[in-house]
Amino acid sequence: QAAFSAAISSPGTDTYAGFSLSSTTTSPINRTAGTYTYTAAAPGDFFGAGTVANPWLSTNTATDTVTINAIPATVRGIGGNFFTSNISGAYVSGDITIAATDAGGTTTQTIVASTTSSFLGFVSNGSITSLTITAVQPAADFRWPTVEDLTMGLVVANAPPQFAYAPVAGSTIAATGGGALGSTGNFSIAATIGTAGSGTGAAATTTTTCTAPTGAFAGFAQSVSAIGSAATTTGGPLTGTCTLGAAAATQTLTCSENRGGTSVAQTWTLSCPQATEPPTLTYAPNAGGTVNFTGVTTVGSTGSGSISVTPSAGLNSGAGATSTVNNCALSGADAANFSGAGAVSLSFVGATTTAQNIALSCASGAAVRNATLTCDETRGATAAVQRTWSLVCPVGTAAPQFAYAPAAGSTIVATGGGAVGSTGNFSIAATIGTAGTGAGAASTTTTTCTAPTGAFAGFVQSVSAVGNAATTTGGPLTGTCTLGAAAATQTLTCNENRGGTSVAQTWTLSCPAGNLLPVTSSVPDGGAVLFPSVVVGSAVPASTISFTNPNAVAAVVTCTAPAAPFVASPLVLNLAANGGSQSVTVNVYASAPGSFASTLSCTVDGGQQSFSFALSADASSATPVPVANSVGYAALLVSLLFAGLLGVATVRRR
Repeated sequence: QAAFSAAISSPGTDTYAGFSLSSTTTSPINRTAGTYTYTAAAPGDFFGAGTVANPWLSTNTATDTVTINAIPATVRGIGGNFFTSNISGAYVSGDITIAATDAGGTTTQTIVASTTSSFLGFVSNGSITSLTITAVQPAADFRWPTVEDLTMGLVVANAPPQFAYAPVAGSTIAATGGGALGSTGNFSIAATIGTAGSGTGAAATTTTTCTAPTGAFAGFAQSVSAIGSAATTTGGPLTGTCTLGAAAATQTLTCSENRGGTSVAQTWTLSCPQATEPPTLTYAPNAGGTVNFTGVTTVGSTGSGSISVTPSAGLNSGAGATSTVNNCALSGADAANFSGAGAVSLSFVGATTTAQNIALSCASGAAVRNATLTCDETRGATAAVQRTWSLVCPVGTAAPQFAYAPAAGSTIVATGGGAVGSTGNFSIAATIGTAGTGAGAASTTTTTCTAPTGAFAGFVQSVSAVGNAATTTGGPLTGTCTLGAAAATQTLTCNENRGGTSVAQTWTLSCPAGNLLPVTSSVPDGGAVLFPSVVVGSAVPASTISFTNPNAVAAVVTCTAPAAPFVASPLVLNLAANGGSQSVTVNVYASAPGSFASTLSCTVDGGQQSFSFALSADASSATPVPVANSVGYAALLVSLLFAGLLGVATVRRR
């Protein structure tokens, strides 16, 4: 019915209002459909059907044919609702045949199982001369041909519709959807009736087709059509796609809107946006690898570790183009000795290639410290992926500390030796008191000593240990002293260099006094020195007393001058070591006659040993002296020898 309405203009309809349902209407009858007149005829006259409110044209005899003729020559279309009714004029389903005749002949069509809404219309290029309506009679019972709303119309000029597009032609269409590199963006153009057309056939038909885009763009293979006064289009919408790339892309879409044979170009700019791609992150060291901290020196010092994060291949901007590294945490037995994870919040947007760092630190210990760093890497809207690294904080360098035997600060008494000039020995053992850590100079302890002086010598050795060594190398530290007549002490200073830090260690070296052998004298200690009779005013032969030093060290003999008339010289004798000898000479110078006695006292080294000698002499005037005979000399010699024997005594030590 819609197609019929679109094919004619100035339609007129006969609704058969007022047609009699109570009596026959004589045939033929003159009727009008709007402004168009016509004649209806039936061999056995007409009898209305339907209702008073909505009457229908029907025949009095079921088998009669209704003929519509005397149709105006200008009418090019005729149609209506054609169905069957029963003897009472009520609708009843049945088949009905309609035939239209024009200059080209007759066109016949049967509506099977017709209903009150069964519409059939005929359109011709020329005048329609007649229309016949005949009910097809069933095997039993009867059916009456029935007509309602007979419509006539003039020929319609063929005018193709014009389309309206959304988005409008000439605009830019941005692809929707997509996002990631290589994903698909979508375009859609809806074509609706912008200006309705009229008529039928090719001249009344509008069809839009598009030239397929190229490159990253594709699709638009659909077509959209409409004929005449159609209210809607068929086909469509016009759809296409694009593949999102590293850069935005545009292309002109050209479509041809063919309006009844006349092409009108319709164009759009297709815009395919840049792909949105979060950067790919690479790590140095690689995720899953090990971060070795540097800068550690002594135990407790701080080490530094770093992970470089470099972005690449990102595109566009915004959250979808952003990669982040955050939510970092430390775990493991030594995690408390590492820091910096909580401050990590790295963000990389789009095409940036600027690296950022995860900065970490550690506190070194006496042993290697380990932990695990875990961070979340999030690219765009994807779920976070955990990245992990093993963290290694190296051993802090600590030089060992030594323990000494004898302990530092104590007095070491030389062992060995005995006599003056003999050698005493010292020895200091250095062992590990507190173990160190690490290796190299900062982990090395070395003890060296300043050589002592004077009677002390040696201590040229060094003792070393590195890191956690269990024993020292070198040593022990040994020295000597030469025993003297008196005990001697000296401070030994040693430097314990602990990885560059010097710690002084001192001892008091004690060298005991050596044992001295007695100095001997040619006149025994306590002996007497007798002079011959002295003539006043004249000299007598001098007496000498020799001292000999048997020791390995020199000795000094000091004598006290005797009383007059005795004279001794020299009073100080320097006895060289190992048998050195000197003598003191004693003379008598009497100025008056008489008997004289005195004592010569001497000491060795200030009192280590003492000597005492008795001096006696007689002085007389110058008178002849009887010459002793041989018996007398012999008696004198015996007396002197006896006296000498009595004078031999042992040395007295004080």
